[in-house]
Amino acid sequence: MLSQLSAQELSVNGTLPEDSIPQLKVLIEQALHQSPDMILRELDVSVSDAQRLYSGIAPLLPNVSAGGNYGVTRSGVSITSFVGGSAIGTSYGISINQPLFHWGALRNQLQFQSISALISRKQYTLGYLGFIGMVRSQYLGLIDEKLRLRNILFELEIRQKALSLAQHKLQNGIISANEIAGPEIEYETASLNADRERLAYDFARHALARQTGVADITDDSIPDEIPLPHYSEPVSKKILSDLLNEKASATLDMQIASLNVEQAKLIYKINRVQQLPMVGLQAGLNQNNIINVQNNTISQSFVLQEQYAVTVGWNIFDGFASHGRKREAFLKERQSEIALSKKTDEILSQAQMKERGVSFSWRALSISEKRYAIAKGAYNQMSNELKIGNISEDSAGVQKASFFANQIATYSTRGDFYNTWCDYLSFVYADPTLKLIPASYARIKP
Repeated sequence: MLSQLSAQELSVNGTLPEDSIPQLKVLIEQALHQSPDMILRELDVSVSDAQRLYSGIAPLLPNVSAGGNYGVTRSGVSITSFVGGSAIGTSYGISINQPLFHWGALRNQLQFQSISALISRKQYTLGYLGFIGMVRSQYLGLIDEKLRLRNILFELEIRQKALSLAQHKLQNGIISANEIAGPEIEYETASLNADRERLAYDFARHALARQTGVADITDDSIPDEIPLPHYSEPVSKKILSDLLNEKASATLDMQIASLNVEQAKLIYKINRVQQLPMVGLQAGLNQNNIINVQNNTISQSFVLQEQYAVTVGWNIFDGFASHGRKREAFLKERQSEIALSKKTDEILSQAQMKERGVSFSWRALSISEKRYAIAKGAYNQMSNELKIGNISEDSAGVQKASFFANQIATYSTRGDFYNTWCDYLSFVYADPTLKLIPASYARIKP
């Protein structure tokens, strides 16, 4: 699977937004280690490792316990006269218990916990892919917000010039006081829109900074455009073809579903032997205070004892509790197998739909780029006409505002394609950013 993934990484290399936007690439690498969400997911992995230690490994190892006391022991005998005495000393005991033969139940329990630890790593990877998708989407959204703010500020500039011209005309008696109300309202509206957009833009920057764990995402670090994506339809279809041929076995959801089946089988094996004899070894060392009474005389001594034994525990009848647990485990095994089969069909169907969605998004982007090329040509022509004085500043401003609107629509379409493409790569487990995660997380078996 890893070799195949490497081939896919090479084939999709250069198609992600961070490949063309260095600032985004740095942000993603920082977020992996600094984001509060990713730190919490790392802690979930550590918790599963701790659970494997005490629930999986510990039951297989010897259990050693010790205890002791230091104090006064007072004894007395009354026959015809009272005879008594006391002793001061230490008593202690050490015991060792080692499970010897539990019909594979302890070994299966360790395997169950190992699978749980691996599932937690798969879930971390799923969360990571979702998190990276969110970072990409919001960062591309920030570029849109920055351009939208630019457009609104340009509109505000136009309204400011119109208001200044109206005020000049009013001072020279060219227009009446009533006629200046229109330019004033338009300027105030544009100013309000600019303040709102500036607040939304700043809030979006700070929100993404908090989510990624960085100190700040400055305005200067956000580019003024979304680069034109690179896309190869044969590569996209090849990824889908490989997925279909392998029945989606390389996807995270399928791996987790398969591991759930393995866990269900282990639980059944564990419960199946719960009423069989369990054999163990036991060893002990004890020092006790022994009291002897002879001829109206009390003597006390400390005796050291060693004990070695083979122990057998047998749960002969527990009111059918073990039978019920075994029946439950068998049914859950069947449930997990059905869920695995259902998950396979769902993933294959969704993968095909997402691949088609990528194709549609690319077609929409191609149409948008053609419109943008026409608008850009007209804008360049307008700029040349303005330089030689063939058109007025006001006319140029109107055409420039129209070009800005077309430009932001095109960049937004580029962002939509990037989001659709990255979502597809994440879903089929072909996102190159997976190389940032430890290779052990990609294992299929614990």
